[in-house]
Amino acid sequence: CLVCPAGTYSNTSGQTLCSTCFPHATSEAGSEDAGSCVACPAGKYKQALGPGACTNCPNNSVTPSGQYISNGSCVTCPANTWSSGLATGVETCVCPAGYFISNTTAGASSSFDCLVCPAGTYSNTSGQTLCSTCFPHATSEAGSGQYISNGSCVTCPANTLSSGLATGVETCVCPAGYFISNTTAGASSSFDCLVCPAGTYSNTSGQTLCKTCVCPAGYFISNTTAGASSSFDCLVCPAGTYSNTSGQTFSFDCLVCPAGTYSNTSGQTLCSTCFPHATSEAGSVNVSWCQCNVGYAYDNASCLPCAVGTYKSTEDAGSCVACPAGKYKQALGLSACQPC
Repeated sequence: CLVCPAGTYSNTSGQTLCSTCFPHATSEAGSEDAGSCVACPAGKYKQALGPGACTNCPNNSVTPSGQYISNGSCVTCPANTWSSGLATGVETCVCPAGYFISNTTAGASSSFDCLVCPAGTYSNTSGQTLCSTCFPHATSEAGSGQYISNGSCVTCPANTLSSGLATGVETCVCPAGYFISNTTAGASSSFDCLVCPAGTYSNTSGQTLCKTCVCPAGYFISNTTAGASSSFDCLVCPAGTYSNTSGQTFSFDCLVCPAGTYSNTSGQTLCSTCFPHATSEAGSVNVSWCQCNVGYAYDNASCLPCAVGTYKSTEDAGSCVACPAGKYKQALGLSACQPC
């Protein structure tokens, strides 16, 4: 006589076959009645009739979907969820590492709307409702400076940054104020970022060249420090000076107006010339600084020659005066009288 195997029973003597337990149930070997047949416990299944023990539902990973017990058989967990292989219901299927549960509101139609964590974030354990943000980069703006490598956040190369949603090292670029110095084929690194030299700038990330700061004529560059991230802070040449070329980089590139000219407003590209028969000192800032030459007197914004019998020996706004006794002057515009 042979012992009835697990999953079967014999309730009377003289049997030629053992009876099979009901579907998805099993029994110990040598069972004597149907009452010995029991359903497979949670996390196990038995799909076929006849002898045999219950089998654990298979463990699963992030890639294959998991299983839970439903009506005595293993079925697939909802999309992007998994179970340990001993799950007792759908509620034990959770979002795996690298995913988060997107719908956790009361009355939700499904608690298993698992979404993949976006680039720049991570979840390193299952069942998360939010993805964690990668750590900030030391040289970048808040939320920047990471890329995803094999599922974890790592720091971008020196002097580079990412948007915080980077997906690979190739998305780490030189920040504003820097440029990529090595772009040749076969380069050991594409992230040899160098600071823009003085007089240049890069106002966006990922630049391979820095742009030259160019101020228009009448201005000069005030910011010549290395690493400029804005085009330029141009300062205007002050009154009394001028600049007739663009791209000036220093305040002394604003030239002083020469004698006989003036500039009464800032940002001039040329100096104005004094009215005829007048002159001024270098750097004059107003037409009033223009003085009539010797032999000429100021009259209504012009210089008129001294009349016969008068003279003027200084360059100023003074008037012509009569020749003293014993002297005379027959011509116009002279600076001195002659003896009789």
